Amino acid sequence: MVLRGSDGARTLTPLQREVLMLVGCGLTNREIASRLGTTPGWVGTQVGRIVLRLGLSCRADIAALVSRRGWSDPDTGRDAGTFRSV
Repeated sequence: MVLRGSDGARTLTPLQREVLMLVGCGLTNREIASRLGTTPGWVGTQVGRIVLRLGLSCRADIAALVSRRGWSDPDTGRDAGTFRSV
């Protein structure tokens, strides 16, 4: 997995960062949409934009990035790690 720039995650919008974290914690588009008060289609669009902006290949690469960097969302209940900002 190759990131563009020194830290490609900094180029994401705040909502895209939140989506990135939630995808990385294993939530589905439907679960993320419910949390953010939007639609699964909107989440899917954001996931696609994240993948493109970070130079990733797929959704699984987002999860690998979140895991490798130690980013997590303690409110998801899916990852016991400590949240560190992007």
